[in-house]
Amino acid sequence: MNSKTCSLPLLFLPLLLSLGCKTMDFARVRRAESEGLLEEMSSRTAESLPRGEPVSLEQCIEIALFNNWNVKTSEIRSRLAELDRKAAFSAFLPVVDAELTSYTLSDPPTVDFLGMSIQMGDKDITEMAVHAQMPVFAPQAWFAYAARKKAEDIGAFVLRRTRQLICLRVIALYHSCLTLEKMRGVFSQSLEQAETLLQEAEALAGKGLATPAEVEAAKTLVVSRQLDLSGNERALSSAKGELLLTMGLSPQAEITLQDPPPFETPQGEVEDWILSALLNRPELAAADRNVEIQKDQIKIAIADFVPGLGVGGAWTNSSDSFVKYSTVWTAGIKGVLTLFDGFANVAAYKAAKERHQEAFLRREEQCVTIMLEVLRAKWNLDSATEALALARQYAHSESLRFREIQAQYREGLVQTSSFLDAMSRKDRAFIQVTVAEFQSRVAAATLWDVMGKARKEQ
Repeated sequence: MNSKTCSLPLLFLPLLLSLGCKTMDFARVRRAESEGLLEEMSSRTAESLPRGEPVSLEQCIEIALFNNWNVKTSEIRSRLAELDRKAAFSAFLPVVDAELTSYTLSDPPTVDFLGMSIQMGDKDITEMAVHAQMPVFAPQAWFAYAARKKAEDIGAFVLRRTRQLICLRVIALYHSCLTLEKMRGVFSQSLEQAETLLQEAEALAGKGLATPAEVEAAKTLVVSRQLDLSGNERALSSAKGELLLTMGLSPQAEITLQDPPPFETPQGEVEDWILSALLNRPELAAADRNVEIQKDQIKIAIADFVPGLGVGGAWTNSSDSFVKYSTVWTAGIKGVLTLFDGFANVAAYKAAKERHQEAFLRREEQCVTIMLEVLRAKWNLDSATEALALARQYAHSESLRFREIQAQYREGLVQTSSFLDAMSRKDRAFIQVTVAEFQSRVAAATLWDVMGKARKEQ
C-alpha cells in the first residue's frame, strides 16, 4: 500500500539540512555586524544631535528613553507578556484539526467467501476529516488567563521603572558633565594665574628679590595646574561618553549641554514623601500583582480536583464507493477527572499557599525597604544642602583671604610661598562648591526618584 499524506514541513527538510551543513564564517559576520552598528550609531547620532546646537536636559532624557537599550529590552519583555496573555486566551477557543489522506492499494481489497472473491473497497481512496473540540467547563484556564493578565501588568510596571532609572541616570550624568565643565573653567583660570605668578617670580629672581626655591615652587604649581586641567578634560570626555551611551548614541560624538533650570526639591513632610513612594513606586504595584498571581495559583490547584468538561465533534468523508455513508457526523461530550494524582494535587495546593505567603512577605519587605530609601534620600539631601552651604561660606572666606594676601604680596609684605598657599586654598574652595552643587542636585533627583516621581513625571 502506498500512502500519501500532505506534510508541508517535509518539503523543506532537504533545504534545512543543506543550510545546517554549511559552515558560517563568524569573522565575516562579526565584521559586517560591527560596520553596520557603527554606521547605524553615526546616523542616529547625527539625527539626534543637531550640529553646533546645545542640548537641554529634557532633550537628553527624551533621546535616552527612545534609544536606550535597557528601555528597548523592557519594551520587548512587556510585549512578550502581552503575547503570553493573548496565547492564554486560546484555551477558551475551539480546537479544529483538518486532515486529508490519500492512498493507493496494490490490489483492490477483497475477501474470499464461499469460493468467491468479493471486492470490499476501491483501490484509490481519499479521506477527509475535520475534528473540533471546545472546553465547556475549565476553571484552570480562567485562572491561568487571569494570572497572565496580571503578568502583563507587571511587565508594564517594570518598563515604567526602567524608564525612571534611565531618567535618573541621565540627570546624574548631565550634571556631572556640567560640573566638570565648570571645574575646567576654574582649572584654566588657576593655570593662567600660576603662569603669571611664575613669570613674576622669575622676574623678581633676576633682580635678586626672589629665591630659586620660590621660582621652583611657582613652576611646581604650574605643572600641578596643567595636570589638573588635563585630568579634568579626560574625566569630562569620559562623562560625556557615558551620557551619550545612556542616550543610545555614539560615545565618540561631540555634545554641548545647556545650563539646566533650577532643580526643585520636594515640599512637605517626610510622611507625605513615604506615602507618595508607597503609592507611586512601580515595584510595589508589581508586587501587588504578584500576590494576586499566587492567589490564582491556589485557585488553579483547587480546580485540579474538579473534572474538566468539553464538547467535540467531527466530520469525515471518504471517496470509497463501497461505503454506504460517505459522510459521517459525530458529536460528544467528554469529562476528565484525575483519580490517581490526589497526593500530587494536595501537595501542589499546599505549595501554592506557601508561595502566596512568600509573595505577601516579600511585598511587606519591599514596602519597608522603600520607606528606608525615602529616609536615606532625605538624609542625603539634607547633608548635601548643608555641605553646599558650608562650601560656599568657605569659598567666600578663602576668596577674601586670597585678596588680602595678594595685596600684601604686591607690596612685598608676604613671601611667595604664602601667596601660593592662599591661591591653592582658594582654588580648592571653589572646586568644593562645584562638587557640592552637583551632589545637591543629584540628591534632589534621587529623592524624586525614590518617591516614584521621575523627573519627567513631575
